[in-house]
Amino acid sequence: MLTVLRVSSDDRGSFLKVELSVLPSTKAGTALSSLRKNSKSIAKKLQTKTRLKRIPKLDWNLDLYNNSDYELDMIFKQIEDEKMNNLNILYKQAWQKFNKLKYFNCWSC
Repeated sequence: MLTVLRVSSDDRGSFLKVELSVLPSTKAGTALSSLRKNSKSIAKKLQTKTRLKRIPKLDWNLDLYNNSDYELDMIFKQIEDEKMNNLNILYKQAWQKFNKLKYFNCWSC
């Protein structure tokens, strides 16, 4: 997932600095190189969608200070994994108790 966080222009309007956030962060390098490689085609699409006569040169940058999204995703994943592990433990304990009761009832018959 790619999110545009900020766009800023220089005084003359010849450069646009685009700051991005990429999730998962392991794909950040791939996303950045792909954007840089396709900057001209992105600029052409911008020109057709806007009324600007001249599209500024696009400068793609990763926002390194906004990695909290990735960290939150990892925390939520860890919580979900712990829940699943706890459920598996409870399931095993309940199954063991059930088996003990089953054998106990059979022998007492």
